[in-house]
Amino acid sequence: ITSRIAYLIRERDVDSGNILAVTFTNKAANEMRERVERMLDFPLTRLWISTFHSSCVRILRQHIAALGYKRSFVIYDETDRSSLIKACMADLRIDAERYQPRAVGAKISALKNNLTDAEQYEKTSARFGFEEAVARVYSLYQEKLREADGLDFDDLLMLTVRLFERNQDVLRYYQGLFHH
Repeated sequence: ITSRIAYLIRERDVDSGNILAVTFTNKAANEMRERVERMLDFPLTRLWISTFHSSCVRILRQHIAALGYKRSFVIYDETDRSSLIKACMADLRIDAERYQPRAVGAKISALKNNLTDAEQYEKTSARFGFEEAVARVYSLYQEKLREADGLDFDDLLMLTVRLFERNQDVLRYYQGLFHH
Protein backbone atom coordinates (compact mmCIF):
# COMPACT_ATOMS: atom_id res chain seq x y z
CA ILE A 1 0.00 0.00 0.00
CA THR A 2 2.78 2.43 0.89
CA SER A 3 4.56 1.71 -2.39
CA ARG A 4 1.34 2.29 -4.31
CA ILE A 5 0.74 5.62 -2.55
CA ALA A 6 4.31 6.75 -3.26
CA TYR A 7 3.98 5.60 -6.89
CA LEU A 8 0.71 7.51 -7.37
CA ILE A 9 2.22 10.71 -6.01
CA ARG A 10 5.67 10.48 -7.62
CA GLU A 11 4.96 8.77 -10.95
CA ARG A 12 1.32 9.59 -11.64
CA ASP A 13 1.38 13.11 -10.17
CA VAL A 14 -1.68 12.43 -8.00
CA ASP A 15 -2.37 15.12 -5.40
CA SER A 16 -1.82 13.54 -1.98
CA GLY A 17 -5.10 15.09 -0.83
CA ASN A 18 -6.94 12.79 -3.25
CA ILE A 19 -5.72 9.64 -1.53
CA LEU A 20 -7.43 7.95 1.42
CA ALA A 21 -5.72 5.06 3.20
CA VAL A 22 -7.44 3.53 6.21
CA THR A 23 -6.22 0.95 8.67
CA PHE A 24 -7.28 -0.47 12.01
CA THR A 25 -4.69 1.02 14.39
CA ASN A 26 -3.10 4.41 14.92
CA LYS A 27 0.29 2.72 15.05
CA ALA A 28 -0.17 1.22 11.59
CA ALA A 29 -1.41 4.54 10.20
CA ASN A 30 1.60 6.39 11.61
CA GLU A 31 4.01 3.77 10.26
CA MET A 32 2.42 3.93 6.81
CA ARG A 33 2.68 7.73 6.74
CA GLU A 34 6.34 7.62 7.85
CA ARG A 35 7.20 5.03 5.18
CA VAL A 36 5.52 6.99 2.39
CA GLU A 37 7.23 10.21 3.49
CA ARG A 38 10.62 8.43 3.56
CA MET A 39 10.02 7.03 0.08
CA LEU A 40 9.14 10.47 -1.27
CA ASP A 41 11.57 12.41 0.92
CA PHE A 42 9.05 15.14 1.81
CA PRO A 43 6.17 15.54 4.29
CA LEU A 44 2.62 14.85 3.18
CA THR A 45 0.28 17.21 4.98
CA ARG A 46 -2.82 16.57 2.86
CA LEU A 47 -2.65 12.76 2.68
CA TRP A 48 -5.34 10.97 4.69
CA ILE A 49 -3.75 7.94 6.33
CA SER A 50 -5.67 7.11 9.45
CA THR A 51 -7.87 4.61 11.20
CA PHE A 52 -11.47 4.18 10.16
CA HIS A 53 -12.55 5.95 13.34
CA SER A 54 -10.14 8.86 12.86
CA SER A 55 -11.32 9.36 9.30
CA CYS A 56 -14.91 9.40 10.49
CA VAL A 57 -14.11 11.91 13.26
CA ARG A 58 -12.51 14.18 10.70
CA ILE A 59 -15.55 14.00 8.44
CA LEU A 60 -18.01 14.44 11.31
CA ARG A 61 -16.17 17.44 12.78
CA GLN A 62 -16.84 19.21 9.49
CA HIS A 63 -20.36 18.03 8.69
CA ILE A 64 -22.14 16.59 11.74
CA ALA A 65 -24.35 19.67 12.04
CA ALA A 66 -26.26 18.27 9.05
CA LEU A 67 -27.39 15.49 11.40
CA GLY A 68 -28.36 17.90 14.16
CA TYR A 69 -25.27 17.43 16.33
CA LYS A 70 -22.74 19.99 17.50
CA ARG A 71 -19.28 19.98 15.92
CA SER A 72 -17.79 20.16 19.40
CA PHE A 73 -19.00 16.63 20.29
CA VAL A 74 -16.98 14.60 22.79
CA ILE A 75 -15.99 11.01 22.20
CA TYR A 76 -16.82 8.49 24.91
CA ASP A 77 -14.15 5.86 25.41
CA GLU A 78 -14.91 2.32 26.57
CA THR A 79 -14.85 3.31 30.25
CA ASP A 80 -17.23 6.24 29.68
CA ARG A 81 -19.51 4.02 27.62
CA SER A 82 -19.60 1.27 30.23
CA SER A 83 -20.34 3.74 33.04
CA LEU A 84 -23.16 5.32 31.07
CA ILE A 85 -24.72 1.95 30.26
CA LYS A 86 -24.62 1.00 33.95
CA ALA A 87 -26.17 4.35 34.90
CA CYS A 88 -28.93 3.89 32.32
CA MET A 89 -29.65 0.42 33.64
CA ALA A 90 -29.84 1.77 37.19
CA ASP A 91 -32.14 4.63 36.09
CA LEU A 92 -34.42 2.12 34.37
CA ARG A 93 -34.23 -0.28 37.34
CA ILE A 94 -32.93 -3.08 35.15
CA ASP A 95 -31.26 -5.77 37.25
CA ALA A 96 -27.53 -5.83 36.38
CA GLU A 97 -27.28 -9.35 37.78
CA ARG A 98 -29.96 -10.65 35.44
CA TYR A 99 -28.80 -8.66 32.40
CA GLN A 100 -25.07 -8.06 32.49
CA PRO A 101 -24.14 -4.48 31.51
CA ARG A 102 -21.30 -5.88 29.40
CA ALA A 103 -23.75 -8.02 27.41
CA VAL A 104 -26.16 -5.09 27.00
CA GLY A 105 -23.29 -2.89 25.80
CA ALA A 106 -22.08 -5.57 23.39
CA LYS A 107 -25.57 -5.88 21.90
CA ILE A 108 -25.86 -2.09 21.49
CA SER A 109 -22.45 -2.05 19.81
CA ALA A 110 -23.47 -4.86 17.44
CA LEU A 111 -26.69 -3.02 16.59
CA LYS A 112 -24.79 0.17 15.79
CA ASN A 113 -22.30 -1.76 13.67
CA ASN A 114 -25.29 -3.12 11.73
CA LEU A 115 -26.55 0.49 11.39
CA THR A 116 -29.59 -0.16 13.57
CA ASP A 117 -30.44 2.85 15.72
CA ALA A 118 -32.36 2.73 19.00
CA GLU A 119 -35.69 3.65 17.40
CA GLN A 120 -35.39 0.94 14.75
CA TYR A 121 -34.42 -1.68 17.33
CA GLU A 122 -37.29 -0.73 19.62
CA LYS A 123 -39.74 -1.37 16.76
CA THR A 124 -38.37 -4.83 15.97
CA SER A 125 -37.23 -6.19 19.34
CA ALA A 126 -39.21 -8.49 21.58
CA ARG A 127 -41.30 -6.78 24.25
CA PHE A 128 -39.82 -8.92 27.03
CA GLY A 129 -36.56 -10.31 28.36
CA PHE A 130 -33.10 -9.34 27.21
CA GLU A 131 -34.27 -7.67 23.98
CA GLU A 132 -36.69 -5.42 25.85
CA ALA A 133 -33.96 -4.50 28.35
CA VAL A 134 -31.53 -3.68 25.54
CA ALA A 135 -34.14 -1.59 23.70
CA ARG A 136 -34.89 0.45 26.81
CA VAL A 137 -31.21 0.94 27.70
CA TYR A 138 -30.23 1.74 24.10
CA SER A 139 -32.88 4.44 23.87
CA LEU A 140 -31.91 6.08 27.18
CA TYR A 141 -28.20 5.65 26.44
CA GLN A 142 -28.55 7.53 23.15
CA GLU A 143 -30.65 10.21 24.82
CA LYS A 144 -27.99 10.76 27.49
CA LEU A 145 -25.19 10.77 24.91
CA ARG A 146 -27.08 13.38 22.92
CA GLU A 147 -27.64 15.55 26.02
CA ALA A 148 -23.90 15.45 26.70
CA ASP A 149 -22.98 16.13 23.04
CA GLY A 150 -21.27 12.75 23.13
CA LEU A 151 -20.63 10.00 20.63
CA ASP A 152 -19.20 6.57 21.28
CA PHE A 153 -16.81 4.80 18.91
CA ASP A 154 -19.64 2.95 17.18
CA ASP A 155 -21.48 6.24 16.60
CA LEU A 156 -18.47 7.55 14.69
CA LEU A 157 -18.92 4.88 12.04
CA MET A 158 -22.73 4.76 12.07
CA LEU A 159 -23.20 8.52 11.90
CA THR A 160 -20.72 8.88 9.05
CA VAL A 161 -22.75 6.36 7.07
CA ARG A 162 -25.96 8.20 8.02
CA LEU A 163 -24.39 11.49 6.96
CA PHE A 164 -23.52 10.08 3.53
CA GLU A 165 -26.98 8.49 3.17
CA ARG A 166 -28.85 11.65 4.11
CA ASN A 167 -26.66 14.34 2.57
CA GLN A 168 -25.80 13.72 -1.06
CA ASP A 169 -23.74 16.92 -1.29
CA VAL A 170 -21.39 15.73 1.46
CA LEU A 171 -21.20 12.27 -0.11
CA ARG A 172 -20.38 13.73 -3.52
CA TYR A 173 -17.72 15.97 -1.97
CA TYR A 174 -15.83 13.00 -0.54
CA GLN A 175 -16.39 10.89 -3.64
CA GLY A 176 -14.84 13.73 -5.64
CA LEU A 177 -12.04 14.26 -3.14
CA PHE A 178 -10.79 10.69 -2.86
CA HIS A 179 -9.92 9.22 -6.22
CA HIS A 180 -7.65 6.59 -4.69
